[in-house]
Amino acid sequence: MNNELPESILQLATSLFKQGYSTDQITNQLRNKGVEDNLLQQALHEVQKMRQHKRRNTGFIWCGIGTFLLVSGCMLTFVQYSNGQNIRLIMYGLTSIGVIAILKGLVDLFGW
Repeated sequence: MNNELPESILQLATSLFKQGYSTDQITNQLRNKGVEDNLLQQALHEVQKMRQHKRRNTGFIWCGIGTFLLVSGCMLTFVQYSNGQNIRLIMYGLTSIGVIAILKGLVDLFGW
């Protein structure tokens, strides 16, 4: 028995994933095509890897945005403090938004 995943099944599963189908919908579509259970599980495993890769990339982007907001908030706080201006909005606002963005990125990275 050949355990290699046929290219046509993988292409079908990938195209369904890119169209936004859920895992259950992809499973039903592949079963309707007559795919064997072992090949179905392999295809779903590949789809799950693609989904995790996409979330990981999104998580890195969110962490980058949060880091940028934290650093820019720190720099703007220094500038406003040295000019004798009010620092509360910049310090607390950008810090809060930056921390929230980093936490959202970490959730995507670790898959919680």
